[in-house]
Amino acid sequence: MWLLHSDLRTNTYNPAGPMTHRSQAEQQAREWVANWAAAGNGYWAVEELHVPGVVIGFGGIRAANWRGRQVYNLAYRLAPTVWGKGLAGELVVAAVERWHELGEHLPLVA
Repeated sequence: MWLLHSDLRTNTYNPAGPMTHRSQAEQQAREWVANWAAAGNGYWAVEELHVPGVVIGFGGIRAANWRGRQVYNLAYRLAPTVWGKGLAGELVVAAVERWHELGEHLPLVA
């Protein structure tokens, strides 16, 4: 989590910019785990099928408050080493499928 979220390249379009302290990554991980515990869904850790056990990114959907209303936020962040392989597109398709499975009761924003 720390390596990916502190990298300038992976945060080019992140309004908050890259994380600057490892404690931020630890806090973020705790929040994401809490989403799973509370709601049974949240962002996924992403691996390539041919390299199991090596996390190359995070993404999916999770419930969030955006501009004063509850939504599902669709997001992803992948390691630069896997850019250009079509993985972001695959992740977005899977995330939208998950939103449909959950009943679309919250708007989806990206």
